[in-house]
Amino acid sequence: MADIAFAQKVVWTPSGGAGSITTTVPSWLVIFLTTDAGASGVGFSSSISGTFGAAKDTENDAGDFQDSYAFALYAGAGAHSITSSGSGISFDTACVVEISNGDSAGYDQAVGQVQTGTTAPSSGNTGTLSGQPALGLAVSFCTSFGGITPVNGAGFADNGTISNAGMTGRVESKRVTATTAFSGDFTSTSGTFTTIMVVIKEAGGGGPVVAARRNNTLFFPNF
Repeated sequence: MADIAFAQKVVWTPSGGAGSITTTVPSWLVIFLTTDAGASGVGFSSSISGTFGAAKDTENDAGDFQDSYAFALYAGAGAHSITSSGSGISFDTACVVEISNGDSAGYDQAVGQVQTGTTAPSSGNTGTLSGQPALGLAVSFCTSFGGITPVNGAGFADNGTISNAGMTGRVESKRVTATTAFSGDFTSTSGTFTTIMVVIKEAGGGGPVVAARRNNTLFFPNF
């Protein structure tokens, strides 16, 4: 079985119309959006697989009047038209990311935060994962309109930039093989950043490593 991995990313402006992404096999689609905080009822739908449902995480940068969201959906293969719903989406940019080789029921959790005056944007730590291996997919937006693009953190693959309407950001990913907490980390010059990470488990992965006792000696059956 192949490892869970970032497959592709498409950047678009939801206030300008639908986005599109074509997948050849059923895959996880993750959307990251940042928009004016006056937006309400924000959601997304795929022309093939329907609604993404409620946001997995929402962060509010009150000082810059900017909200950021993460959505995730296990979707069928084909040419997806991705449409937004709600009102007031403006000063926005978004990307939809395909994650390959994720378990169809593999959504684990999402975590995020807003940081002001930082050179180390981070999603903050997840809780303990419910299984492993898993992929952490993170975005960090400079929501202060400062034109600052963060750099992917140590151990994370650089999955490219995302920018529009004066906001700049970067997407990164990392496959982990333990259920211990971790964070999506970036580096940058000082600014205000909204960082969110979504965690998806790998197809065929296991649960937490549990120690057992045999002949009065601990061993780890998942190893």
